[in-house]
Amino acid sequence: MAVEWDPGQVESWQNIDELNCPGMVELPKDSSAWSKKRRWDFFVGRWCAAAAIDIILGHLPAAIVGMARGGAPVWPVQLLGSITHANGFAAATVARKADVRFLGIDTEKIPDRCLMEEIKTQVCEPDELLAMADVIGDDVTAFGLIFSAKESFYKAVHPHVGRFIDFKDVQVSADKASGQTLSFEPRTALAREWLRGRRPSGQYAVAGDMIHTACLEVAE
Repeated sequence: MAVEWDPGQVESWQNIDELNCPGMVELPKDSSAWSKKRRWDFFVGRWCAAAAIDIILGHLPAAIVGMARGGAPVWPVQLLGSITHANGFAAATVARKADVRFLGIDTEKIPDRCLMEEIKTQVCEPDELLAMADVIGDDVTAFGLIFSAKESFYKAVHPHVGRFIDFKDVQVSADKASGQTLSFEPRTALAREWLRGRRPSGQYAVAGDMIHTACLEVAE
C-alpha cells in the first residue's frame, strides 16, 4: 500500500493538528510537539500499514500498529511488516509470519554528490560502490541504492537480532542478468552469526529521483 503527496504543501495544510482515524491510526501522546511534516509522515505511514493489514487479514485487527520505545512499529502477533516514508511518498507492506521470515522496505531520494562524498565511507566499501555503479550506470544512484537497501536490511533483520546493525556489517550487490534483484552478504563475524543458514534477498526500483528497495526471506 502506498500514498504520494506534494511535500511542499504540508506546512500550509490547516487540519494536520486534528488528524484522527479511530481504529486505524493513533498518534502518540507527545505528537502535539511534532512538526506538521512529522505528524503527517507518521499518520500516512500508519494508515498505509492499517490498509495493508486489512488486505492481508480481510479485516482490521483489534489492536492497531503500535510504536516501540525506539519508534519502530509493533505489529499484530501473527504478522510482519515494514513502513517507509520520504519526500512525499509513504508505503507499508505486511505479510504473515507463516509465509515470511524477514521483511523490510525503504524509500530514499537519490542523494546529491556532495552528500554521497560526505557519508559514503560510513555506508559502503569502495569495491561495493564500484560494482553497484557498474550495474546501475552512475555512482550517485548506485550509492543511494546501497544506502536504501541497507536500510531495508536493517528493518528486516533488527526485530530478530534486537541490536544495532552497522551499514558495513553487510554488502549489497545487484546482478545485471537478474533484473532488479539484490543480494545481501555478511562482511563481519557478527553478521555471519545473524545470517547463519539464512539468505535474505531484495528487490529495487528507481523511479524518477526516488529509490525503492525491499529485503525479505520467504519462510520454508
